[in-house]
Amino acid sequence: MSNVIRSLSDHYALLLSCWGQPQREEGLVAERLALGLAESLSALDGPVALLRLEFSSSPFDSATLTQVKTICYELNRHLGRLLYLSSSLPEHFQSMVARRMGLLDHRNIGDIMAVLGVVEQALKTGDPLPEVLPTPLVKRTCEFWQVHQVEIELSTDLIRDENYRRFCVAVTAYLMFLSAVDDLVLVMKGALGESHIVRRRLVDAQPRCLV
Repeated sequence: MSNVIRSLSDHYALLLSCWGQPQREEGLVAERLALGLAESLSALDGPVALLRLEFSSSPFDSATLTQVKTICYELNRHLGRLLYLSSSLPEHFQSMVARRMGLLDHRNIGDIMAVLGVVEQALKTGDPLPEVLPTPLVKRTCEFWQVHQVEIELSTDLIRDENYRRFCVAVTAYLMFLSAVDDLVLVMKGALGESHIVRRRLVDAQPRCLV
């Protein structure tokens, strides 16, 4: 399963590489990439189901891995849709997505890559996830909107524009991708717990009198 997360990270990196670029042949292979990863996930159905019948010291049971696999299907679907749009959506609308969603913002990219990397490692080792992670990613995107005063226009004329409708599909797919990553973190923490707990205590800041 960790290899699936690594492949998803690679697909995400590919999306960033070709989004908004004039040469967008990479996006044309989106369907093949998505189908290939879907086949890899389907191949895990048998081994995951067998966990119900086997005694294992692994912290992952069949139900947890089924949840992880389902979320990976969702991530693959949303990334595949975005990769397809990277080759079909006009550059102007791709730039709108990047500016308004922070898709190419370095901090946002780093947060997403970091979370996927932590999940990949946890699937390999079974170690708890750090308590503090840059999640929920959807919330951080909303904060990005507030800081950059992002507004998404919507009118009857715009809705009649096919490319604007595809722009809306891209925005939705990106938000659904982030939401699925957030769900993945919750499932992993539910199975493995948390580590590196940060204790927050209110410190009495009143000055002490020395006698």
